[in-house]
Amino acid sequence: MLFIDLMQRTEEFFLEISKNYSNQRIFVITPNPQIADMVRVRFDSHGKQVEALTISKFVQEELLSLTDEEISLTGKSELILLLGAIWKKIGGEKSFSRFKSAFNLLTEFRSFTISEQVLEAVLENYPEELSSGVLWQQRFLEQLDIVDEHKAYYTLSEVLRAGDLNPEYTVKDVIIFYGFEHMTALQVDLIKAYSLRSKIHIPFYGPAFEKSQGADWIKWIEEKAQIRELANSSTDTRKEYKLYEYPKNYLGK
Repeated sequence: MLFIDLMQRTEEFFLEISKNYSNQRIFVITPNPQIADMVRVRFDSHGKQVEALTISKFVQEELLSLTDEEISLTGKSELILLLGAIWKKIGGEKSFSRFKSAFNLLTEFRSFTISEQVLEAVLENYPEELSSGVLWQQRFLEQLDIVDEHKAYYTLSEVLRAGDLNPEYTVKDVIIFYGFEHMTALQVDLIKAYSLRSKIHIPFYGPAFEKSQGADWIKWIEEKAQIRELANSSTDTRKEYKLYEYPKNYLGK
């Protein structure tokens, strides 16, 4: 089950989740370690312990649990160093700017699909010099079976949808994707795959959601999600205080 939780303030979301899942284990997936640390502190202030980890670490652990294979996830920085070195050695091309252009285009395409057939069809509209560099890098990744973040998302989605999960794998009851300003198509597809078995929550600011358009990533999720408007916590916790007025210089007495 997939939820988009519309909020005016982040406090509304932390209160809602802590209250509704007081006895359940919660996994919070974030884009970076700083947000993961902040999330732990915020939930802890409401008396709720959560497992907060980055999406790269989450994906790495899930690949190991679901496939029972020692898969090493290659980050973008490692990937550019590896491909750049090989580009210089055996690629027959010394221009780093040309390599970087091809690498950036490849990364953009792989955020939507890792299919070489689709990539070849799209690259027909690009200059031969650029498209050949992109295809060279794509084929190198596939031949060496290098698992970058995009292939990891695709692999996990396929395993989750196939349904033949590792018997030792424990389905997660509640998963929250918190702090993402942008998501790729493969990340959105991964979220939908997890929602087949788990409750998925994505907090999103209400005013921003109202202004979002069809091309925005949150709209790709909306078609499969239940939209919830969270209660404004500022009204729930409002207190009344008596007001007293004192003459000037009298309060000190």
